[in-house]
Amino acid sequence: MIPARYFVSSLKTVFLAGDIWAVFIPDIAAMAAIGVFFFVAAKRATRKNLEA
Repeated sequence: MIPARYFVSSLKTVFLAGDIWAVFIPDIAAMAAIGVFFFVAAKRATRKNLEA
C-alpha cells in the first residue's frame, strides 16, 4: 500500500519507453485505489454532526 512504488514505476516508463498507456493504466489505477482508500478512512475518522 505504498503509492510511491507505482509512481516510480510510472516515471521509469516515461523516461525509458515514453508514454505507453498500457503500462500507465495499472499504475494509475493502483494509485487511485490507494488514494480512495485513505480518503474514505480519513472521512470516517473525522465525521461531524451538524445537529450538536
